[in-house]
Amino acid sequence: MGFAPYTNDRLPADECPVLGCFREKEFDHLFEFTDAVNSPFDGFNHVIFVGDNQRRFAKVLKTVAYVVCDVDGEPVVQKWKIKEHKEYDLTGVWAQWERERAAG
Repeated sequence: MGFAPYTNDRLPADECPVLGCFREKEFDHLFEFTDAVNSPFDGFNHVIFVGDNQRRFAKVLKTVAYVVCDVDGEPVVQKWKIKEHKEYDLTGVWAQWERERAAG
């Protein structure tokens, strides 16, 4: 299971708000995800929190996630079937995030 190491009401200055969560179908593990800032992989615009403070770049859709994993030092894209995709209510969170970034 991979929960974000922070919450949207206690958002660190260098982090994006947590966008939502989903369950990986095969093992039924729950993962949270956020936007990727400066992803080195074109089209992989999310970051999945995978536990132990580790993260993976990904492209999260409604029923599938394409996840960049390290296999023998090389990036490999895995296709995860997902369920229970939920987007968190971010009313006010993005505005607060943008105000804090603008303030420096």
